[in-house]
Amino acid sequence: MSTSKQLPNEGKKRLVIKNVLADPFKVDWPALEPDVELQVVERLCDIISPVGKYRVQNNVEARAARKQKASGATPKAIEKPSPPQVSTQFSYGLREIIRGLSAKEKASSNPTEPVFTLILACHEDIEPKILLSDVLTLAVQKNVLVCGLSKGTTQKLGLALGQSRVTCLGVKHNAVDFSDIIDMLTPILRQKTSFWGQLTSSEPVLQRTRIKRLRTFAPILSKTADSKKAKK
Repeated sequence: MSTSKQLPNEGKKRLVIKNVLADPFKVDWPALEPDVELQVVERLCDIISPVGKYRVQNNVEARAARKQKASGATPKAIEKPSPPQVSTQFSYGLREIIRGLSAKEKASSNPTEPVFTLILACHEDIEPKILLSDVLTLAVQKNVLVCGLSKGTTQKLGLALGQSRVTCLGVKHNAVDFSDIIDMLTPILRQKTSFWGQLTSSEPVLQRTRIKRLRTFAPILSKTADSKKAKK
């Protein structure tokens, strides 16, 4: 039985730190200061909470009607309340937001198309991040204000709307109930991002190059192994 002779230190590894260029196509979401974000989220939940209560009430009444029907009893006629007025001033959900952003060009010919003035996205709660890339791209193309919210916001918004979670929310134009939020965030977001407005200087400041450090391993070869490789 033949066995291969192992060279000294062969098979061992050493830690190597490599500096590489970060993804040049990555765009950071405009973010708010923690105290400002807390104030915005609390106010936002207060505004949209009537929609959540309306949904919960409808679900309870629907379940009660199904139980009565299953038992053979004649269901009582219940007059359903009309949806809260604020429900027409915003949309939520990834599909609805992308649909509304894509339809903005048709808004002049069809006023019923949803047109947003502000997009709030819970990008820290979403994995993978590429799921929200279309929202950011479309918002920039259509000159719509966009803002990223910190981790945990998706559950807060979902609780206010009677949902398990809410990935993003879009405020429509002329949304009266959201006017205070729009007035507060517009100057902040326009100052934080270069997506909107004109350059204030003839010499724009370029974004700094982002370098990330990767931890990897490299094999440790003895001098004998190095000399054999050199001869080859």
